[in-house]
Amino acid sequence: MTAGGWFTRERFGSPRRNLGAFVVFCGLVLFAVAGLVAGVLFVMASDACGSGDPQLICSTTGQNLAAGLPMGAALLGVLVGGAGLFVGRPLRTPLLVAGFMIVILGIVAGGLVAATGR
Repeated sequence: MTAGGWFTRERFGSPRRNLGAFVVFCGLVLFAVAGLVAGVLFVMASDACGSGDPQLICSTTGQNLAAGLPMGAALLGVLVGGAGLFVGRPLRTPLLVAGFMIVILGIVAGGLVAATGR
């Protein structure tokens, strides 16, 4: 190890930047919680389905996709963003942005599956 230890300014930057990255990560976690709630709400799009409706959301597979895509993306996005906090400066910002994008794509994909029932 170096004389400065594992947590050095060369690797992680100034305390102000670390605090900023942590605040962004907290925003990512809150956004991921919104993705979890959206996944639960997307399943409710199947309430109007009848017994013979051919739409994707009216099947069990469609309901699992509508709920699972946002929930899985929320978990993956938080893991990717959290990894960005621990690797340090070269990859911190791209991984935090990737975490947000993963959650957004999961919510959009779940919403598209849920919209097939209308």
